[in-house]
Amino acid sequence: MTKLNLAGQQFRVGFNVGVPFLRMSGWNETNHSYKNIDGIDSWILRILMEYYNITFQLNNCYGQYGIKNENGTSWTGLIGKIVRNEIDIGIGGVMLSQERYDSINFLHSYWITHYTFATTKSTYDTNLFKFLQPFQMEIWYCLIILLLSTWIIDQIFKYFIRSNSNLIIITLMLLIQRPYRKRNLNSSDKLWIFIFSIISLIIVNHYSGNLGSMLTIRDMIEINSIDQLADECQQRKIIPLVLKNSIGMKFLQQISHTDNHLNKIRNSLQSINNYKEGMDLITTNNKQKRLALIGDRERLLFGQLRFGYYLPPEQEQTFFFSSYFSMAIRLKFEYRKQFDIV
Repeated sequence: MTKLNLAGQQFRVGFNVGVPFLRMSGWNETNHSYKNIDGIDSWILRILMEYYNITFQLNNCYGQYGIKNENGTSWTGLIGKIVRNEIDIGIGGVMLSQERYDSINFLHSYWITHYTFATTKSTYDTNLFKFLQPFQMEIWYCLIILLLSTWIIDQIFKYFIRSNSNLIIITLMLLIQRPYRKRNLNSSDKLWIFIFSIISLIIVNHYSGNLGSMLTIRDMIEINSIDQLADECQQRKIIPLVLKNSIGMKFLQQISHTDNHLNKIRNSLQSINNYKEGMDLITTNNKQKRLALIGDRERLLFGQLRFGYYLPPEQEQTFFFSSYFSMAIRLKFEYRKQFDIV
């Protein structure tokens, strides 16, 4: 394909700021431009500028991607400006959807991610029975059986063999690492002390090591799947937040009512105006209920670096749906094929 000569041509670009797709700072009122422009979309714009020797006129859409009016005849925000031919290109992490595709067009997708969630910083689990956790319950049962068996053997020695044995006392003293000071020990006591000293050394060291680790590194209550999030919503322990009129909100509102897990989340939804508001809320929330912010993973990941909230591991159990990002263009944008090959 022959390279077009677009030298000197200017394109109108509408934008919404949001990392990692677009970050701007240093507005120059004289030149009506930003001093610092960064992000995935800005890199693509630079490539187009260098390849075709073109310029761009920026138009701020103030975080509004656009929704249809009640009659479904017109759009607001960035999408609306493209439909009304006020801008040629829309950037800043524009997500593809069938509804948008019916009104505007897109260049090839450059980023694929997933819709997921982030939650308020993990809280620590307070457990009064922490001292039992270094061993599994089977081991505790075995220790109880051992003590009970030792006591029975001790009683047999005392009442049938007429031996002044103290096996149960010796066992308990060794388990709590206390010395047994009786001087006149019979042969059975000495043998038992030798055998159980080794056993108790292993048991006590293993127990104290595990307990020390558990007390040093506390257990955190984390939500690592949509199922867990749904259960927390049903118990009213967490409030999910989602961007108002976003694709994510429409997805949750339009899902089948037979999907019980997503119904639990949908019934607890609260809307926010922008991602910044949601990130501030889940970071500064001081209430008893935790908050969860639902959105595309890339935005939440970069927000985590700044705000420090909890983002679950990237796995299938945390994904609502896949999301595709591209640059939005007019339906009859004449240079679509040329821009797609760059």
